[in-house]
Amino acid sequence: APEYDRVSSALGPPPALPSAKPLPPIAAATTATAPPRRELPSLPPRRGAAAAAVAKKRTAKALYDFVGTEPTDLTVKAGDELELLDTSLSWWKCRRLVDASEGSLPSNYVEGFEDINAEQK
Repeated sequence: APEYDRVSSALGPPPALPSAKPLPPIAAATTATAPPRRELPSLPPRRGAAAAAVAKKRTAKALYDFVGTEPTDLTVKAGDELELLDTSLSWWKCRRLVDASEGSLPSNYVEGFEDINAEQK
């Protein structure tokens, strides 16, 4: 202890720390997940020529087997008949005619479509 006193007296008092406001606590890291996408509500019924155009159903056939990897994908086998619901993107929303299951699949897995109403005439 006498050695400590001799060294501390030679160095003098410790320097004063600058006074500062304490930092606010850091918020815990949150793992925010995006909310699931909701389906858009269906549009009100159309009238006149627009209604006739919307009423036409288009069918297509699956060219290849496709096993969906996402919950929104539609698993199909080559030759399955499909109703095309939305073809605006590269993944088409379709309904399998056998069991009415719906989902998306790559558009290049599907071949030509025909108007169901025209076939029934």
